[in-house]
Amino acid sequence: MPIRDSKPLCETTGASVSTEELDTGDLRAVLRPGERVIVVDGERWRDTAAFRGIDTLPFLERDGAYDGAPADSRVAIDEIERLRAAGATAIVFLWTEFWWFDYYSEFHRLLSTRYRCRFESDGMVVFDLRADSGAKPRFETYPGYGRLYGRCRPAPPEVLRSILPALAATPRPACVVDLGCGTGLSTRFWAGCADRVVGVDADAEMLATAREESPEATIEFHHAPADDSGLAADSADIVTCSQALHWMDPARIFPEVARILRPGGVFAAYDCDWPPMTSSLAVVESYRRFERRALALHRKQNRPGPLSKQGHLARMRASACFRYTAEMICHGSERGDAERFIAMARSQAFVTDLLELGVDEEALGLGELRREVERLLPGGDGPFVFGYRIRLGVV
Repeated sequence: MPIRDSKPLCETTGASVSTEELDTGDLRAVLRPGERVIVVDGERWRDTAAFRGIDTLPFLERDGAYDGAPADSRVAIDEIERLRAAGATAIVFLWTEFWWFDYYSEFHRLLSTRYRCRFESDGMVVFDLRADSGAKPRFETYPGYGRLYGRCRPAPPEVLRSILPALAATPRPACVVDLGCGTGLSTRFWAGCADRVVGVDADAEMLATAREESPEATIEFHHAPADDSGLAADSADIVTCSQALHWMDPARIFPEVARILRPGGVFAAYDCDWPPMTSSLAVVESYRRFERRALALHRKQNRPGPLSKQGHLARMRASACFRYTAEMICHGSERGDAERFIAMARSQAFVTDLLELGVDEEALGLGELRREVERLLPGGDGPFVFGYRIRLGVV
């Protein structure tokens, strides 16, 4: 269970990586004809065959040539605005440069809050520079979504029950608050481990499911936006946010978290990677193909998109609401079958958006995914292993 602090991650600088390791297929799928793309890659691939046919710019740029890394976020911000004015429409960060998100935290905060994240994977993050288009809150879902979400999504990783109280210096928390609690999966996780557990969500349909599934006397639910919870100041030992922080406004949510937490209290925002690892590696590849197809359709609808999850830690640091921040990596293991895997795919926000708009399952690629998963995962339950990224903040 490695823990990474929030210092610059520069291990990749100077690394030698072959062109064959870079697949720009996802990037090409999200670009439109005639776009001009800023490439942040330490000048490893931009002038290679991987980017052939794409109009690219280095970052930093001087007279068309690479001019090294920026001295600080202010230099990077000035440069991005200059290149936007010169016609740049997108900026892509390849995985070897993800350390920028921590090191140039103010720059990344600007990108993540002002511009839409057009594509995100373990290999690259692409921001749309054509117009200000930050994330917008999602306060409502379609009828029945709560039950779908509740039956297929994974519970939080077990390690949180021990590490978060330890960091908050309280063996049994007096109060745990779960912001953006949805159907209460992450709220019920704390039942029996704290004197009081409070789930907060602005979606009435999700909260109805949460209340039905949470009979424990120590659990209560509040219908309110996460960034305006109405809870008392200094009232919580631990505040959590599961699979939801990327839909929240950083300028509002972090001050609210700091207000709710008592001095020394701990904030934990955690997300699992999709899809889970199963007994079939081919299932993961099938999901990736489906995801690329569905995301391409979603982008054409110009629907509101979330912030980049890669930027959570940088935005927490930039908020100045926490005296310490860190990222923890762990995993959780559950059981699942083909039906649960397909339900998880349906529960993704970009998929539900398209289904609500009337996009046919076959056009979406969901039918093909279903047939492949049922073939690759026959029989009963098997292992589903979820990788988790947990961003921690102490006030």
